[in-house]
Amino acid sequence: MPRALPVFRRMYVCLEACKRGFVEVCRPIIGIDACHLKGPCGMQLMAAVGRDLNEQMFPIAIAIVEGETRESWEWFLEMLFSDIGLPSSRKWTFISDQQKGLVPALAAIAPTAEHRFCVRHLYGNLAKRYKGKQLKDAMWDATKSSTESEWNSEMNKIKEISKGAYAFLMEKENVEDYVDACYSVKTYMHCYSRMIYPVGSQKFWDETGNPLMQPPSQRRPPGRPKKLRRREADEPQNPFKLRRKNAKIKCSRCQKYGHNKTTCKGEVARKGKLQVRKKAASGNGVPSTQSSGVGSSSRVTNTARKNSTGNTKNATGGTRNGLII
Repeated sequence: MPRALPVFRRMYVCLEACKRGFVEVCRPIIGIDACHLKGPCGMQLMAAVGRDLNEQMFPIAIAIVEGETRESWEWFLEMLFSDIGLPSSRKWTFISDQQKGLVPALAAIAPTAEHRFCVRHLYGNLAKRYKGKQLKDAMWDATKSSTESEWNSEMNKIKEISKGAYAFLMEKENVEDYVDACYSVKTYMHCYSRMIYPVGSQKFWDETGNPLMQPPSQRRPPGRPKKLRRREADEPQNPFKLRRKNAKIKCSRCQKYGHNKTTCKGEVARKGKLQVRKKAASGNGVPSTQSSGVGSSSRVTNTARKNSTGNTKNATGGTRNGLII
């Protein structure tokens, strides 16, 4: 009986340059998140990123797993700590969303690490029940601790009280003395000093001799399949796409706003009075026309016009044989 081929389950990637650059230079802050992969095999992508000296994202490691579960998060964190070191050796701070499998996995693998939730994800959960720009601004203001604008505002208040005290503080203090070494050019260049070697095309890959691997099995996600992508609460609207969210719907049946003709329960709106024409035979073959509107009008053929020309002059009474507009 032939042996079954192995099935792909998970894959973890952590480049040496990214690992050394993060451990040696970057601050001990790690952001972790996961997203769905659009492909024939499905799966999900997990990623761990840091912050470099220029406050930009610094990639650390990625992994492809079967789903965002507690078991997969524990496996990813164990692989990550084996590269960057255990939290006991260094005080790590993790930033993530409130994923149900991630929170208990991080508490089990790294109980001494600090775990904080991303403000953007917190506001996304808050905006599902409580909306409004005022509440959004108040929440973001609460997350701010100290900024340069706030410092300038406080210094201007000191200047209004005493210009001498303001000049004394600005002259005696050197701002560069309070800048940490991690913001220097030398430290920034050391962060990206490691080399990432490019990978050639598939024809240059070495043959391992291992049996071929089967694609992963499809796992049906819970809930009803979603046809549209779920947008974030603070995601900006596309300025080049016209949306029907705030557009007024007009019914083509009753000409009123607020519904369409499918759900219309009103009467059909008439644009004008309908005219019904009835033909009746006459003695001279001239069609007789009646209309339901006020003020009748009719069209007379060329033959009727010729017949009515002679008859109307000699008529002393009765009904005319021809109709004249």
